Amino acid sequence: MKLCFQMLYPFTTESFGTLNRTIGFGFCSAMGRIGATIMPYIIFPLLEFGNFAVFLSFVTVSILGSFLSHLVPNDTLGKSLDSSKIRQ
Repeated sequence: MKLCFQMLYPFTTESFGTLNRTIGFGFCSAMGRIGATIMPYIIFPLLEFGNFAVFLSFVTVSILGSFLSHLVPNDTLGKSLDSSKIRQ
C-alpha cells in the first residue's frame, strides 16, 4: 500500500492545488489507519466462507474505488504550475 501511495504522490502534486492535496493526503492517511484497525474484523469472518470470498471482496472494493477516483475533478487542468509566475 505504501508503494501505491509513493507512486501517486508525484502525480497529485502536479495535478491538484495545495489545499486539496493536503486534505487528500490527510484523509488518505486517516483512512489507511482506520482500515488497518478494522480489517481483522472484516477479513476473518469472510474466511469462514472460504478464501475466494476475501479476494472477491477486495476486487469489489478496488473496482468501486477505481470508478470513484475517476469522478474527482482536476482543478489545475490546463493551468501553468510554474511557481515563478505566482504573485506573492
